[in-house]
Amino acid sequence: MKVIGTGNPEMLTLRLRERELAGLKEDLGHRAAVADDAEATLRERGFGAPVGDDGRTSAEILAAITGLLDRLETTQPNEQGRVVVSGPTWLLGPAIRGATAEAAEQLVGALERFISSEGCTPVELREAVSTASAWSETLIGYDHVQNGDAAA
Repeated sequence: MKVIGTGNPEMLTLRLRERELAGLKEDLGHRAAVADDAEATLRERGFGAPVGDDGRTSAEILAAITGLLDRLETTQPNEQGRVVVSGPTWLLGPAIRGATAEAAEQLVGALERFISSEGCTPVELREAVSTASAWSETLIGYDHVQNGDAAA
């Protein structure tokens, strides 16, 4: 299984293929930028540290993202070629959904370019299919861990 519950519903462990790393890093980078912008905007307007619906401040979100990105940079693939990383469910869950959606969008774009002969090679299309497939498997694994769906 690609997504593993740690026994603590607050944490997840992911076993990612290397092709998934760029998508996860990109999604986390986007989330960090949003949190950073929110904090800067509220401070410019004289408000204190912004607090989200879940009680986390932008600084807490940024620290969690930065720590996870640092771990992703230093973690080496295991014997099966997977990069294993653990982190908070509140951070990894939305990142899985975001990276899966982005991979699907990239696949649609690659298909459109391939069909219209606008510069997508068969190799690029295969890579887009492979990445979208890998993220789809991760999303299904996440759903299984969250919902205990026996059909997964």
